[in-house]
Formats: sequence, structure tokens, C-alpha cells
Amino acid sequence: MKTITELNNHWWYRTVKVLFIFFIGSAFLVSLFAAWGESQVSDYSLSKVTCLDGRISTVASIEKVYGSAFDANEFCGNYLYSTDWQYKRDWSSLADWIFWIFFWAALAVLILRGSFYYIALGKFNPPE
Repeated sequence: MKTITELNNHWWYRTVKVLFIFFIGSAFLVSLFAAWGESQVSDYSLSKVTCLDGRISTVASIEKVYGSAFDANEFCGNYLYSTDWQYKRDWSSLADWIFWIFFWAALAVLILRGSFYYIALGKFNPPE
């Protein structure tokens, strides 16, 4: 065998192609779901801290006064408090994730494809 056309005549090659597409597609979808989850960040301007004594403030205002968003103990005077976190989507982070996912997926496809062809036909980019 010297060409891809000759490989296409074998059942095992067609099976390898189907499995390759399935695994690359699955890995790509899992990566996109992970990127979607990673792009969700806390919105300090909408998140609220409620102290046991009834005082309510946004996390952003606590951060402004105390220097850290997590200094609710100082705001509440070391009383118990609850936090109602609100989230927003960081679209620039999601765009970065998607770019790198496409980049690494394309690179992986090229390397795996070339490696397979090198093993099967003796060339990284064999003729059709």
C-alpha cells in the first residue's frame, strides 16, 4: 500500500477513521463544556452578604472598604453571615478557552493523522 485510496479499500481503515472522529469529537465537546464552566465568575457588584444582625452589603462594597472581598468577618463584626453569590459569564475568558481548544485540537489531529499515515504508509503526508 502506497496511497490513501488503497487504504480506503480496507474495512479496518474505515473503522479507524470512524473511531478517530468519535474520540476527537468527544474530547472536543468535553473541552467546550469545561470552558463553559470555567468562564463563569462571581459578580461582586450583585453578590450580597447578610450579617446575623440584619445588615446587608454587596461584596464589592466590602472589598472597597476592607481591601478584600472575603473580609466579611470584619464587616459583620465576627458574627455569622450568609453570602448570596451571583455569577456572570466572562466572555473574553470563554473566547480564549475556545481559541486554545481549537488550536490544540487541530494540532492533535494533524500529529495523530500524520503518525498513523507514517506507520501505515511510511509517509506523514502520503499521496491520495
